[in-house]
Amino acid sequence: MSETMTINQASEYIRSEFDESHHSSNFYRWLREGKISGYRVGGQWRIYKDSINAFFCPKSENISNVLDGKPA
Repeated sequence: MSETMTINQASEYIRSEFDESHHSSNFYRWLREGKISGYRVGGQWRIYKDSINAFFCPKSENISNVLDGKPA
């Protein structure tokens, strides 16, 4: 299973990896809309790192799937 992170950690990860800045409300909306995936632990969300990578860089995931023989 993919590594998980809190919303604050996800925000820092996006800032460092993709040079973008997003408010925490964006993460809640993306979770609600199903654009990223995660789960709740108590009152906090945990977001899957793979879903963030797929959301911010979807073409690279599609390319790797094609190279692995999976449908894009």
